Amino acid sequence: MFIEQLRIEHFRNILHAEIEPAPGLNLITGLNAAGKTSLLEAIDCLSRGRSFRSRNTRSLLGHGQARYLLMARLRQPEGAGVVLGMERSPQRTRMRMNGRTVETVAQLAAALPVLSMHPQSHALIQGGGVWRRGFLDWGVFHVEPRFLTAWQRYQRALKQRNRALKVSQPVGMIGAWDRELCEAASVIDRARLGFLEGYRPILGRCGDRLLPEGGLDLGYERGWPAERDLAEVLQAEREGDRRQGHTRHGPHRADLRIRLAGHPAAEVASRGQQKLIVAALVVAQIEYFCQRRGESCVLLVDDLPAELD
Repeated sequence: MFIEQLRIEHFRNILHAEIEPAPGLNLITGLNAAGKTSLLEAIDCLSRGRSFRSRNTRSLLGHGQARYLLMARLRQPEGAGVVLGMERSPQRTRMRMNGRTVETVAQLAAALPVLSMHPQSHALIQGGGVWRRGFLDWGVFHVEPRFLTAWQRYQRALKQRNRALKVSQPVGMIGAWDRELCEAASVIDRARLGFLEGYRPILGRCGDRLLPEGGLDLGYERGWPAERDLAEVLQAEREGDRRQGHTRHGPHRADLRIRLAGHPAAEVASRGQQKLIVAALVVAQIEYFCQRRGESCVLLVDDLPAELD
C-alpha cells in the first residue's frame, strides 16, 4: 500500500497542497517553517484521527480558518484504489472512504497504516504507560482481527463501571460490570501476548543491528497481578476502586518494560541509545506488519538527522 495522491487544505500553515508521492522513499525538503512537519502530521492525522503533536483541533487549523480538509488516494497491493477523506472543525468531524461516510477512525487506520518517528517518540521510553500501550496496540490492531471488537467492548464496560464507582453505587451494582469487563479483557490480553510472541524475536534482531551492545528486549505487564484472575482482583478491590472513583486493574493499565542488557532502558540508555531503541521498535513493527499482512505501511520520519545520526 502507498499514498498515490495527497491533498491538504487549511492545516496549520498549509493553505493548500497537492502532492503525488512516489511508491517508495520520499524526501520532503524546505526552509524552516515551510510546513515539512505539518505535511507529515497531516498524513498521521488522517490515519489516526489525531496529531502526534497535539490533541487540540484548534491548533491544527490554519490561521483564521474554521475547518481543515485532508484527502488521500491509496494504491492497494491488488491494484485497487481507495480514497480517504477527513474534514474537521472544533465542532464536528466528518470522515469518508470511497465516498461513503465512515463512523470510526479505526476504519481509516485499517486502510492507511502509519507509523511515525518524531521528537516526541522518546516518550516510548521516558513517558508513561499510555505511550507504550498505544504503540503495542497499533501492532495488535493491524494483525489480530479480534482485537478491535474486544477493545471497544472493554471500553464500554469500563466506562460504565467507572461511572458506577464515581457515583458510589453499591458494591453489588459495580460488580455487575465485572463479567463483561473480564471477558473482553481476556481476548485483549491473549491478542497482545500473541502479537508479542511474533514481535519480540524481530525486535531482538533489529536491536542487534542498530545497537552494538545488543540485548534489547521487552517485558509485558498485563495490568493486574500475573498470578491472579482479573475477576478475583476486581472483586477484592471493589471497595478501594469505589474510594478512588475508577477501576485500577485491567488491560487499560498494561505496560511494556523496555530493557537494554537486562536493565530498564529509561535508566541506563543514553539519549542517543534511546533514539536507536525507538528506531528498532518502529522498524520491528514494520517488519512484523509486512510479514503478517503481506503489504507495506507508511513510515513518517520527522527531521531525520535529529533522529538518526
